[in-house]
Amino acid sequence: MIKTFAWAGLAEDADGDGMPDWWESTFSTEGTAGLNPLKNDAQADPDQDSLANIDEFRYGTHPLYADTDEDLLPDGEEVYVYGTNPTIADTDSGGQSDGYEVANSRDPLNPHDDDAAASLTALIQLHPGWNLISLPVSPLSDAVSQVLAPISGAYASVWSYRKGIWKMYTPEAPGISDLTSLEAGWGYWINMNRSESLTISGTAPSDLVEFESGWNLIGYNSLNTQDTRQVFSSISGKYVSVWAFMDGTWKVYDSENPGLSDLTEIKPGYGYWVNVKDTCMWNLP
Repeated sequence: MIKTFAWAGLAEDADGDGMPDWWESTFSTEGTAGLNPLKNDAQADPDQDSLANIDEFRYGTHPLYADTDEDLLPDGEEVYVYGTNPTIADTDSGGQSDGYEVANSRDPLNPHDDDAAASLTALIQLHPGWNLISLPVSPLSDAVSQVLAPISGAYASVWSYRKGIWKMYTPEAPGISDLTSLEAGWGYWINMNRSESLTISGTAPSDLVEFESGWNLIGYNSLNTQDTRQVFSSISGKYVSVWAFMDGTWKVYDSENPGLSDLTEIKPGYGYWVNVKDTCMWNLP
């Protein structure tokens, strides 16, 4: 069972709904769905993850984001269905995220069935300047400095784009960097000072990647090159285009004009911009 935390000490609670005003105010400026410290909204569920606001407070989850730890399991399912921790992506610390284990019929509370011993290795070729990459395997440690340790001194910065927000890591100033991890399933821009080969060792990543409406900077969770149309067959009709930046050149696949597209294959190690019409789950073939 997950242990909830209790508010230690006195806290102002103007509406008497069990959630301190300071906590509700933290989420009161995020649009019309925000919490209201002057209104009893303890049982409301603005992010529709089956976890009421009062429980979001108790479990330390985000009341306006359905998947706090970004493991592809809604917070409510983690608490009420699987008994996992909605604030930790890998509850059993076995090497695979809770979402991956559930999707692959494994026990997210048993670290011994995570296939952590089945190590895979990928090699990513990096060129001077900007490279758009992704990790085709899940690294054993996803801390940026650990993942990029083999090319320490060869890169200037790394950028990610998730849910409409840019984050950055620079080795010169790690203390002010807000990008802390590199994971499979996401794309990254890395600015290289010189050519290098980055070796990534880890385990097989999930076959599922979540898309939000609009532009998504995503990774390709496979070690095999595949036909572009086949790779995105699970979201056929739901996406507009796919873009890649390979060897300093942009390539595109237009779902409505495939014959005029020059991005004919999706390759491991590269990141991709995908423009989708609505929120959906991408299941790699």
